[in-house]
Amino acid sequence: KCFSFENLHIEGDSMILAWLLDPQSQVGLDSLMKNYFDHEMISFKSTVKRGENFSSVEIDRACGYACEDAVATFALYKKLEEKIKKSDASYLLDLAKRVEFPFISVLSDMEREGIKIDTSFFENLLESTNKKIADLSENIHKIAGNEFNINSTQQLGTILFDKLGLKTKKRTKTGYSTDEKVLRALEDEHEIVPLLLDYRELFKLKSTYIEPLIKYAKKDENSRIYTSFLHTGTATGRLSSKNPNLQNIPVRSEVGRKIREGFVSRDGYSLVSLDYSQIELRLLAHFSEDSALLEAFNNDKDIHYETSMKIFGEEDAKEKRNIAKSINFGLIYGMGARKLSETLKISQKDAKSYIDSYFKSFPTVKEYIRSTQDEILVRGYSQTILGRRRYFKFDGVAEYQRAGFLREAFNTIFQGSVADLIKLSMLKIKKEIDRKDTKMLLQVHDELIFEIEEEKSKDISLKIKDIMEQIYRLKIPLKCGVCVAKNWGSLK
Repeated sequence: KCFSFENLHIEGDSMILAWLLDPQSQVGLDSLMKNYFDHEMISFKSTVKRGENFSSVEIDRACGYACEDAVATFALYKKLEEKIKKSDASYLLDLAKRVEFPFISVLSDMEREGIKIDTSFFENLLESTNKKIADLSENIHKIAGNEFNINSTQQLGTILFDKLGLKTKKRTKTGYSTDEKVLRALEDEHEIVPLLLDYRELFKLKSTYIEPLIKYAKKDENSRIYTSFLHTGTATGRLSSKNPNLQNIPVRSEVGRKIREGFVSRDGYSLVSLDYSQIELRLLAHFSEDSALLEAFNNDKDIHYETSMKIFGEEDAKEKRNIAKSINFGLIYGMGARKLSETLKISQKDAKSYIDSYFKSFPTVKEYIRSTQDEILVRGYSQTILGRRRYFKFDGVAEYQRAGFLREAFNTIFQGSVADLIKLSMLKIKKEIDRKDTKMLLQVHDELIFEIEEEKSKDISLKIKDIMEQIYRLKIPLKCGVCVAKNWGSLK
């Protein structure tokens, strides 16, 4: 008998309840049963022989394995439900039923829809990338004076630090560290280092994206790929995805941008992107209630230019807008003077001066950060706009760990609140927009990507824009950018 997922309705989910209780804990069935019932689940490994699949399992053993999963899931749900009811965050149960459980069907729709790949485009991209990798390898070997395995950390360390005499402060148990941070620090020290960084990026793009995407697309008669979205995959609440991961395709390099060009719309449709504009800074204005930020956003001003004017004065504001932009976003992510100096390639003294000037210009922001961090230290958790919590253990940790936890906790307020708002939008879009001519395909942090019938794309995208901008009442307006194109790379 066929089962339709079109009107899928989830009454409850034990994994999501466990994730809401503690988003950093292990929420797999085996871990939860061990934690809450001290029960060892029948393992898949002991049920299915190596090299076989579940169809080869004897019916009695298969029933035992499957029934245990069903009973365990139900028992866990009841246990977790009771725990939430008795906690000081009992409202999380309502949040689960109102938002998180219905959101499962949104993800189910997206996973089954998939997104089309231009296979020939990727095959050409693979060919050109292989050529670039070969050219880089040849140049690296020439500079090094001999051939070696560039992908071998040990061999590369020997070349860089023993043969070429570069200095490093970082070693591992097996020898020299050659991770990206080490190479970035040596970028200006020797001509071989930028080539190594380029080689690594191209090799990663090829092996992580280009080759797997071709493989996935060839499995489907319509050349569509189907990622799996992980509802409980992050502590902040952001979605993640796997097989393939479409959340972290790099866009800074030429090849990274090219990869997105290979994601295309089907015939008669367009791809439509809607993304929240400067949403984290808008949340900072909302939470801090800083008058200067509120005034800028409520009057639709360029927030980075306004910040630059306050820090550097009107004469230098235009020239130093990008510095102001780095400061604006950096403060949300806990950036201090050292990190800002590395980002902008300036002295720590200048970086500290810029941050001090920022806080003089936006004193309420400084007070908001201080008071919020104090609250987090007392409560032991940070909280998103919908009340999802992320817990931290500050007792007995080293000072650097405490500082790191505080940065993560503060950042979670913003990343997590963005995740809340876009999740609310996706739920309302599913409810109010006809799926016959509009398919929600991807969510990448603060961006949603749809496939919409070409002649209807403008009207429908404006309806979606209105939903996203009106989804939650902040002290400043939410703004969405809209773009229509035939491939993902052209959605600017």
